[in-house]
Amino acid sequence: MSSSEGFGLPDVGVVLRGVNRPGQSVDGLFSLQPVITRNQEIGINWRGARGSAGASFYDSRSKLGTVMRINSEGLGVLDRVPTTVRGWEVSAEFRPTTTLSAFGTYARTMGRTAAAAGAPMDLALGARSQGPDKLVLGANWQPLPRTQLRLQATRLADRDINIGRTAGPINLEEHFDGYTLADLAGTWDTDWGRFGLGIENLADRQYIGYYPQSVNFKDPLSYFAGRGRTFSVSYTRSF
Repeated sequence: MSSSEGFGLPDVGVVLRGVNRPGQSVDGLFSLQPVITRNQEIGINWRGARGSAGASFYDSRSKLGTVMRINSEGLGVLDRVPTTVRGWEVSAEFRPTTTLSAFGTYARTMGRTAAAAGAPMDLALGARSQGPDKLVLGANWQPLPRTQLRLQATRLADRDINIGRTAGPINLEEHFDGYTLADLAGTWDTDWGRFGLGIENLADRQYIGYYPQSVNFKDPLSYFAGRGRTFSVSYTRSF
């Protein structure tokens, strides 16, 4: 269990780009009060001869947070509104033999905010502030001594939020069609170092990333497909 409090500056970079006329100032356009966040976290872990498991839950709150919203022209608008982020994650690993293991994690984040200061906190945080539910499943195998193969699949779940909701003229509705990607990696330890081979997006799945899909304004410079099947080779030696 842990409890902490921290602070940071709001994203003033967006506001600075809007200071383009004589007499304007940042503090006249935007509240520069720090973002003070209070965090609470609790977790539990178990480890046995054949595996391990863990779970954690966290709660993060700010009475004066910063929320970026993209208007119909693709410009970022910052609102100083309260935010609450709650989330949990569970993970487990099972080792049936000394050369084979299976693992998995599931994470979920539930962020809430308000349309304006003093309004009810009944809006979900957008893609800039939180991700979709995420499931990771995989297995490790040692076919030979000093070698290891890993097969891993990652699933990002569908996410449809704030249906029909607006903040002034800004549409807050977001839609994301989830996808699953698989990766394969292998390593071989030798007396001369470690050799590695990896294949990302093993099935060569075509997809659009989470943020480009979700944001309402489709900027041609940021709306593009994710990487296809990618091969990588590595060599590591420790001295």
